[in-house]
Amino acid sequence: MVIEITGINKIIGAKKVINDVSLSINKGQVFALLGPNGAGKTTLIRIILGLLKPDKGSVRLFGEKLTDQSRTDLLLRIGVQNDGNLYENLSVKENLALWGEIYGLGQGTIKNRIDDLKKMFHLEEYIDMTVGNLSKGNRQKVMLARAMFHSPDVLILDEPTTGLDPAAIDEFYQFIKKLKKDGVTIIMSTHYLYGMDDVVDSIGVIFEGNLLISDDVNRLRRQENKVHFKGKFNPKDIKELTSYGELFGNLNDEFTITVDKNDKVADIVKILVLKGNDIYSVYKEIETVKEIYFRIIGGISHG
Repeated sequence: MVIEITGINKIIGAKKVINDVSLSINKGQVFALLGPNGAGKTTLIRIILGLLKPDKGSVRLFGEKLTDQSRTDLLLRIGVQNDGNLYENLSVKENLALWGEIYGLGQGTIKNRIDDLKKMFHLEEYIDMTVGNLSKGNRQKVMLARAMFHSPDVLILDEPTTGLDPAAIDEFYQFIKKLKKDGVTIIMSTHYLYGMDDVVDSIGVIFEGNLLISDDVNRLRRQENKVHFKGKFNPKDIKELTSYGELFGNLNDEFTITVDKNDKVADIVKILVLKGNDIYSVYKEIETVKEIYFRIIGGISHG
Protein backbone atom coordinates (compact mmCIF):
# COMPACT_ATOMS: atom_id res chain seq x y z
CA MET A 1 0.00 0.00 0.00
CA VAL A 2 1.23 3.49 -0.81
CA ILE A 3 -1.13 5.17 1.67
CA GLU A 4 -2.87 3.51 4.58
CA ILE A 5 -4.90 5.44 7.12
CA THR A 6 -6.47 3.71 10.08
CA GLY A 7 -9.15 4.91 12.49
CA ILE A 8 -8.58 8.63 11.93
CA ASN A 9 -10.58 11.03 14.10
CA LYS A 10 -10.26 14.81 14.13
CA ILE A 11 -12.17 17.38 16.16
CA ILE A 12 -11.83 21.07 15.25
CA GLY A 13 -13.51 23.40 17.73
CA ALA A 14 -16.60 21.54 18.88
CA LYS A 15 -17.08 19.72 15.57
CA LYS A 16 -15.94 16.21 14.72
CA VAL A 17 -14.76 16.81 11.14
CA ILE A 18 -13.31 13.31 10.58
CA ASN A 19 -15.05 10.36 12.18
CA ASP A 20 -13.16 7.04 12.40
CA VAL A 21 -11.97 7.02 8.77
CA SER A 22 -9.85 4.17 7.40
CA LEU A 23 -8.79 3.70 3.79
CA SER A 24 -5.91 2.39 1.71
CA ILE A 25 -4.60 3.33 -1.73
CA ASN A 26 -2.51 1.03 -3.93
CA LYS A 27 0.50 1.98 -6.05
CA GLY A 28 -0.34 3.31 -9.51
CA GLN A 29 -4.01 3.95 -8.73
CA VAL A 30 -5.99 7.10 -9.46
CA PHE A 31 -8.11 7.50 -6.32
CA ALA A 32 -10.82 10.17 -6.08
CA LEU A 33 -11.94 11.36 -2.66
CA LEU A 34 -15.42 12.71 -3.34
CA GLY A 35 -17.84 14.69 -1.20
CA PRO A 36 -19.67 18.00 -0.95
CA ASN A 37 -17.97 21.16 0.35
CA GLY A 38 -17.35 20.86 4.09
CA ALA A 39 -17.44 17.04 4.05
CA GLY A 40 -13.89 16.73 5.44
CA LYS A 41 -11.91 16.08 2.24
CA THR A 42 -9.28 18.82 2.69
CA THR A 43 -8.90 18.02 6.40
CA LEU A 44 -8.18 14.38 5.54
CA ILE A 45 -5.62 15.43 2.90
CA ARG A 46 -3.93 17.71 5.45
CA ILE A 47 -3.74 14.80 7.90
CA ILE A 48 -2.19 12.53 5.21
CA LEU A 49 0.45 15.23 4.60
CA GLY A 50 1.13 15.67 8.32
CA LEU A 51 -0.08 19.29 8.24
CA LEU A 52 -2.72 18.40 10.84
CA LYS A 53 -2.36 15.84 13.59
CA PRO A 54 -5.25 13.42 14.08
CA ASP A 55 -6.75 13.14 17.57
CA LYS A 56 -6.80 9.39 17.08
CA GLY A 57 -5.58 6.94 14.43
CA SER A 58 -2.48 6.58 12.28
CA VAL A 59 -1.15 7.30 8.77
CA ARG A 60 1.34 5.08 6.93
CA LEU A 61 3.06 6.33 3.77
CA PHE A 62 5.01 3.85 1.63
CA GLY A 63 4.73 1.32 4.47
CA GLU A 64 6.24 3.66 7.07
CA LYS A 65 4.36 5.34 9.90
CA LEU A 66 4.04 9.12 9.51
CA THR A 67 5.67 10.83 12.50
CA ASP A 68 7.33 14.20 13.13
CA GLN A 69 10.67 12.43 12.56
CA SER A 70 9.76 10.55 9.33
CA ARG A 71 7.63 13.30 7.76
CA THR A 72 10.36 15.27 5.93
CA ASP A 73 11.77 12.22 4.13
CA LEU A 74 8.34 10.77 3.30
CA LEU A 75 7.04 14.05 1.85
CA LEU A 76 9.98 14.21 -0.57
CA ARG A 77 8.17 11.37 -2.38
CA ILE A 78 4.88 13.30 -2.63
CA GLY A 79 3.88 16.17 -4.92
CA VAL A 80 0.98 18.43 -3.96
CA GLN A 81 -1.01 20.57 -6.38
CA ASN A 82 -3.16 23.25 -4.79
CA ASP A 83 -4.05 26.88 -5.38
CA GLY A 84 -1.36 28.45 -3.22
CA ASN A 85 2.13 29.79 -3.56
CA LEU A 86 2.60 30.59 -7.26
CA TYR A 87 4.60 33.79 -7.54
CA GLU A 88 2.43 36.08 -9.69
CA ASN A 89 5.27 38.42 -10.78
CA LEU A 90 7.66 35.65 -11.81
CA SER A 91 7.55 33.79 -15.12
CA VAL A 92 6.45 30.15 -15.39
CA LYS A 93 10.09 29.12 -15.86
CA GLU A 94 11.20 31.12 -12.78
CA ASN A 95 8.42 29.60 -10.66
CA LEU A 96 9.45 26.08 -11.66
CA ALA A 97 13.18 26.75 -11.20
CA LEU A 98 12.54 28.14 -7.72
CA TRP A 99 10.64 24.98 -6.83
CA GLY A 100 13.57 22.86 -8.03
CA GLU A 101 15.91 24.87 -5.80
CA ILE A 102 13.62 24.35 -2.79
CA TYR A 103 13.97 20.59 -3.37
CA GLY A 104 17.75 20.95 -3.60
CA LEU A 105 18.05 19.95 -7.25
CA GLY A 106 21.13 20.97 -9.23
CA GLN A 107 20.92 23.57 -12.03
CA GLY A 108 21.41 20.93 -14.75
CA THR A 109 18.58 18.79 -13.36
CA ILE A 110 16.34 21.87 -13.01
CA LYS A 111 16.93 22.83 -16.67
CA ASN A 112 16.19 19.28 -17.86
CA ARG A 113 13.01 19.02 -15.75
CA ILE A 114 11.73 22.37 -17.08
CA ASP A 115 12.35 21.14 -20.65
CA ASP A 116 10.53 17.84 -19.96
CA LEU A 117 7.58 19.40 -18.11
CA LYS A 118 6.96 22.25 -20.54
CA LYS A 119 6.55 19.63 -23.30
CA MET A 120 4.45 17.31 -21.18
CA PHE A 121 2.03 20.04 -20.04
CA HIS A 122 2.11 22.03 -23.33
CA LEU A 123 3.63 25.10 -21.69
CA GLU A 124 6.13 25.97 -24.44
CA GLU A 125 4.45 29.22 -25.48
CA TYR A 126 3.79 30.33 -21.87
CA ILE A 127 7.14 29.42 -20.29
CA ASP A 128 8.44 33.04 -20.20
CA MET A 129 5.07 34.63 -19.41
CA THR A 130 4.43 35.95 -15.89
CA VAL A 131 2.06 33.71 -13.95
CA GLY A 132 -0.25 36.64 -13.15
CA ASN A 133 -1.13 36.89 -16.87
CA LEU A 134 -2.11 33.22 -17.33
CA SER A 135 -5.63 31.84 -17.73
CA LYS A 136 -7.04 29.66 -14.95
CA GLY A 137 -6.45 26.52 -17.04
CA ASN A 138 -2.80 27.39 -17.71
CA ARG A 139 -2.21 28.23 -14.04
CA GLN A 140 -3.52 24.76 -13.17
CA LYS A 141 -1.05 23.26 -15.65
CA VAL A 142 1.82 25.18 -14.04
CA MET A 143 0.75 23.97 -10.58
CA LEU A 144 0.60 20.40 -11.87
CA ALA A 145 4.06 20.75 -13.47
CA ARG A 146 5.40 22.22 -10.23
CA ALA A 147 3.93 19.38 -8.16
CA MET A 148 5.65 16.87 -10.48
CA PHE A 149 8.96 18.75 -10.57
CA HIS A 150 10.85 16.47 -8.15
CA SER A 151 9.44 13.29 -9.83
CA PRO A 152 7.32 12.19 -6.83
CA ASP A 153 5.80 8.71 -6.45
CA VAL A 154 2.48 10.16 -5.27
CA LEU A 155 0.62 13.22 -6.53
CA ILE A 156 -2.08 14.79 -4.33
CA LEU A 157 -4.57 17.15 -5.99
CA ASP A 158 -6.99 19.25 -3.93
CA GLU A 159 -9.98 20.44 -6.04
CA PRO A 160 -7.83 20.45 -9.21
CA THR A 161 -10.61 21.26 -11.72
CA THR A 162 -12.41 24.07 -9.86
CA GLY A 163 -13.06 27.00 -12.17
CA LEU A 164 -11.93 25.20 -15.33
CA ASP A 165 -14.12 25.01 -18.43
CA PRO A 166 -14.96 21.54 -19.87
CA ALA A 167 -12.19 21.70 -22.53
CA ALA A 168 -9.57 22.53 -19.86
CA ILE A 169 -10.89 19.72 -17.63
CA ASP A 170 -10.60 17.22 -20.50
CA GLU A 171 -7.01 18.36 -21.11
CA PHE A 172 -6.25 18.09 -17.38
CA TYR A 173 -7.46 14.47 -17.32
CA GLN A 174 -5.28 13.66 -20.35
CA PHE A 175 -2.28 14.75 -18.24
CA ILE A 176 -3.50 12.57 -15.35
CA LYS A 177 -3.69 9.57 -17.70
CA LYS A 178 -0.09 10.19 -18.81
CA LEU A 179 1.12 10.35 -15.20
CA LYS A 180 -0.81 7.18 -14.34
CA LYS A 181 0.89 5.42 -17.29
CA ASP A 182 4.24 6.39 -15.74
CA GLY A 183 3.21 4.62 -12.50
CA VAL A 184 2.45 7.72 -10.42
CA THR A 185 -0.17 7.17 -7.71
CA ILE A 186 -2.71 10.01 -7.84
CA ILE A 187 -5.14 11.13 -5.15
CA MET A 188 -7.74 13.71 -6.11
CA SER A 189 -9.98 15.43 -3.61
CA THR A 190 -12.94 16.97 -5.44
CA HIS A 191 -16.65 17.69 -5.46
CA TYR A 192 -16.71 18.22 -9.24
CA LEU A 193 -17.55 14.97 -11.02
CA TYR A 194 -17.29 15.86 -14.73
CA GLY A 195 -14.91 13.89 -16.95
CA MET A 196 -13.42 11.36 -14.53
CA ASP A 197 -15.05 8.12 -15.70
CA ASP A 198 -12.23 6.64 -17.76
CA VAL A 199 -9.51 8.03 -15.45
CA VAL A 200 -10.39 7.02 -11.90
CA ASP A 201 -9.69 3.48 -10.62
CA SER A 202 -11.21 3.79 -7.16
CA ILE A 203 -13.24 6.28 -5.15
CA GLY A 204 -14.01 7.13 -1.55
CA VAL A 205 -17.17 9.07 -0.70
CA ILE A 206 -17.01 11.22 2.43
CA PHE A 207 -20.06 12.93 3.93
CA GLU A 208 -20.11 14.95 7.17
CA GLY A 209 -16.76 13.45 8.20
CA ASN A 210 -17.84 9.83 7.63
CA LEU A 211 -16.34 7.68 4.88
CA LEU A 212 -19.44 6.06 3.35
CA ILE A 213 -17.54 3.79 0.94
CA SER A 214 -14.04 3.29 -0.44
CA ASP A 215 -13.60 0.75 -3.22
CA ASP A 216 -12.73 0.01 -6.81
CA VAL A 217 -15.14 1.79 -9.22
CA ASN A 218 -15.95 -1.42 -11.10
CA ARG A 219 -16.93 -3.16 -7.88
CA LEU A 220 -19.15 -0.23 -6.88
CA ARG A 221 -21.04 -0.15 -10.18
CA ARG A 222 -24.49 -1.72 -10.24
CA GLN A 223 -24.16 -5.07 -11.96
CA GLU A 224 -27.50 -5.03 -13.79
CA ASN A 225 -27.20 -5.05 -17.57
CA LYS A 226 -29.10 -2.11 -19.06
CA VAL A 227 -28.98 -2.06 -22.85
CA HIS A 228 -30.06 1.02 -24.81
CA PHE A 229 -31.54 0.75 -28.32
CA LYS A 230 -31.97 3.65 -30.77
CA GLY A 231 -33.83 3.38 -34.06
CA LYS A 232 -37.32 3.39 -35.57
CA PHE A 233 -39.55 0.97 -33.72
CA ASN A 234 -43.11 -0.27 -33.72
CA PRO A 235 -44.11 0.18 -30.04
CA LYS A 236 -46.23 -3.01 -30.23
CA ASP A 237 -43.11 -5.05 -31.13
CA ILE A 238 -41.12 -3.46 -28.29
CA LYS A 239 -43.82 -4.20 -25.69
CA GLU A 240 -43.61 -7.87 -26.63
CA LEU A 241 -39.99 -7.90 -25.37
CA THR A 242 -41.06 -7.82 -21.69
CA SER A 243 -40.22 -11.53 -21.35
CA TYR A 244 -36.55 -10.53 -21.85
CA GLY A 245 -36.48 -7.83 -19.15
CA GLU A 246 -37.88 -4.57 -17.81
CA LEU A 247 -38.50 -1.84 -20.42
CA PHE A 248 -37.91 1.94 -20.13
CA GLY A 249 -38.21 4.77 -22.65
CA ASN A 250 -40.64 6.11 -25.25
CA LEU A 251 -40.54 2.93 -27.42
CA ASN A 252 -40.89 4.82 -30.74
CA ASP A 253 -37.28 5.83 -31.35
CA GLU A 254 -35.40 4.60 -28.28
CA PHE A 255 -35.82 2.32 -25.31
CA THR A 256 -33.76 0.64 -22.59
CA ILE A 257 -34.15 -2.95 -21.48
CA THR A 258 -32.64 -4.69 -18.45
CA VAL A 259 -31.31 -8.14 -19.38
CA ASP A 260 -29.77 -10.77 -17.11
CA LYS A 261 -27.56 -12.32 -19.81
CA ASN A 262 -25.60 -10.72 -22.65
CA ASP A 263 -26.71 -13.35 -25.21
CA LYS A 264 -30.28 -12.07 -24.87
CA VAL A 265 -29.20 -8.87 -26.65
CA ALA A 266 -28.49 -10.81 -29.86
CA ASP A 267 -31.94 -12.45 -29.62
CA ILE A 268 -33.65 -9.06 -29.18
CA VAL A 269 -31.79 -7.63 -32.21
CA LYS A 270 -32.89 -10.62 -34.36
CA ILE A 271 -36.54 -10.33 -33.29
CA LEU A 272 -36.66 -6.59 -34.00
CA VAL A 273 -34.99 -6.86 -37.42
CA LEU A 274 -37.19 -9.78 -38.54
CA LYS A 275 -40.26 -7.71 -37.65
CA GLY A 276 -39.01 -4.85 -39.85
CA ASN A 277 -37.77 -2.45 -37.13
CA ASP A 278 -34.75 -0.25 -37.92
CA ILE A 279 -31.91 -0.32 -35.34
CA TYR A 280 -29.43 2.58 -35.46
CA SER A 281 -27.38 1.80 -32.34
CA VAL A 282 -27.18 -0.60 -29.40
CA TYR A 283 -25.01 0.08 -26.36
CA LYS A 284 -24.71 -1.06 -22.78
CA GLU A 285 -25.37 1.57 -20.14
CA ILE A 286 -22.65 1.62 -17.47
CA GLU A 287 -23.21 3.44 -14.18
CA THR A 288 -20.99 6.52 -14.11
CA VAL A 289 -18.91 7.77 -11.16
CA LYS A 290 -21.40 10.62 -10.85
CA GLU A 291 -24.34 8.17 -10.67
CA ILE A 292 -22.52 6.00 -8.10
CA TYR A 293 -21.79 9.10 -6.01
CA PHE A 294 -25.37 10.39 -5.99
CA ARG A 295 -26.75 6.90 -5.29
CA ILE A 296 -24.52 6.65 -2.21
CA ILE A 297 -24.95 10.26 -1.03
CA GLY A 298 -28.69 10.16 -1.78
CA GLY A 299 -29.11 7.00 0.27
CA ILE A 300 -27.64 8.78 3.30
CA SER A 301 -29.13 12.26 2.94
CA HIS A 302 -32.64 10.93 2.24
CA GLY A 303 -32.43 7.93 4.50
